[in-house]
Amino acid sequence: MRIQRLTFHTLSTITLGLFLTTSILGQEAYTVKTVPNPKTINNTWVSDPGSLITEADKSSINQFIDTIEQQTTAEIAVVVLPSIGDEVPKDFAVSLFNTWGIGKREKDNGLLLLIVMDQRRWEFETGYGLEGDLPDITLKRIGESKLVPGLRSNQIGRGIFDSIEAVAAKLNVANTGENSLTMYTDTGGVGGKVSDKFTDTTDNSPSYFEDESYEQNIFGLSRGDQEFYLLIIGIYAAIVILITLINLIKPRRKDDKKKSSRLTVLKYGFYWLLPAIVVLSLVYAANFGLFSAIYYPISAAWAAIKRWLNIQKAVGFGGDPYTIYQKLRSTNGAGLWTLAVIFPIPVAFIAIYFARKLRSLRLTPRICPTCNTQLTRLDEQADDFFLDKGQVKEEQLGSVDYDVWHCNKCNYVKILPYDAYFTSYNPCPSCNYKTYHTAADRTIVSPTCSSSGTGEREYKCKHCNYSKTETYHIPARDCSSSSSSSGSSYSSGGSYSSGGGGSFGGGRSGGGGAGGSW
Repeated sequence: MRIQRLTFHTLSTITLGLFLTTSILGQEAYTVKTVPNPKTINNTWVSDPGSLITEADKSSINQFIDTIEQQTTAEIAVVVLPSIGDEVPKDFAVSLFNTWGIGKREKDNGLLLLIVMDQRRWEFETGYGLEGDLPDITLKRIGESKLVPGLRSNQIGRGIFDSIEAVAAKLNVANTGENSLTMYTDTGGVGGKVSDKFTDTTDNSPSYFEDESYEQNIFGLSRGDQEFYLLIIGIYAAIVILITLINLIKPRRKDDKKKSSRLTVLKYGFYWLLPAIVVLSLVYAANFGLFSAIYYPISAAWAAIKRWLNIQKAVGFGGDPYTIYQKLRSTNGAGLWTLAVIFPIPVAFIAIYFARKLRSLRLTPRICPTCNTQLTRLDEQADDFFLDKGQVKEEQLGSVDYDVWHCNKCNYVKILPYDAYFTSYNPCPSCNYKTYHTAADRTIVSPTCSSSGTGEREYKCKHCNYSKTETYHIPARDCSSSSSSSGSSYSSGGSYSSGGGGSFGGGRSGGGGAGGSW
């Protein structure tokens, strides 16, 4: 029976693999240069070289984007491609956005929606001017709630139209009913083919901003599915609590008696229960505000407690103060200050405690290993006498700070180096002191629209004067978005037309946006 199951599973996997391979190989992999630009072809907004959207849907989408452009001057491009090969959709979207120059040049108010069918991936890419009205999280929610349901049900046109409608609402453009799609009557067609009938009545589909059941269906889960996941999470949480209790009451070794039971609770609670809580907030809340209210404090607490436990573990590591210092710093380091910026409360308090602990370890009195006399820590001026020239230069540059401990009785000297957290200096290949840096970075040959350029970077050591020069490649400038005729800007005059050519306005991507899979 087991062999039969394995055979069936193997055959199913092979069949699915062959089907996917055949489908992918049979599709043209588009590049940024080969994607048809709808503005230059027929002054429209939708590029669909694979004919995955019906002409009726394209017409409706184009009319709606016309309305948005007339009221806000924002330009929205929609690109649906069968395949882009092994290209990363996000990188492809940025390159395509800048190549076409979506958005007005002086406003950078462009938006690109890219859909890659074989990768089952969608990407929103925004220009600088729209990042305020359409932040990444807003586009993420629009994509998940409006676009993904249409893509999953092969209703591509519906998903795109609903997404554009949600974007329009964020741009304060109202859809009065002149731009609408009818409900789909045939979901079995290839690529989401729909009825050619249109209506001027209001769309009966639930509104993204008004649907009370949005929190129930944003992830495509029914209430029954959510209850099932909640049950699983509840069982998971019960198991975690049981494991925690067992670890609290189980007999301990003598050398473990001093360990706090509270630390055990924190360790097992946050390392095991946190994922369940996060999943709970994602599946059940399905609301960014509520999700933030749940996830942020939990993440902040987890980050703070994890760092605090690391500090306690390092302190309990044992050894001389310098060894403890290095261990403590290696387990926390600069990442703690980054977390303090992300989670100012309570990680900032842990960061302050961390800094004070490091300082305390650094100032802890040392004992002379020769005569058992307490050593004296010299000040910054006096310790230079015991440092060589390279070490003095490191202190002057701030790359390394040295503590010199001196025995007044037997003249024993102990030198301890402390590397700076943030420095532009690296160890020199010649003298090995941390005095090596980038002295100059210049352009030798400037890049043009047709050829690449050359740059030169010079490295130099401020101690031994060792120097090294490296040349590097500068990519050619992308001038395609500015090469269009200045008199070919698009103005629809309130109606959709498939004739004539034009161009986008020369906008640039701000790097923002959102993406996902379906």
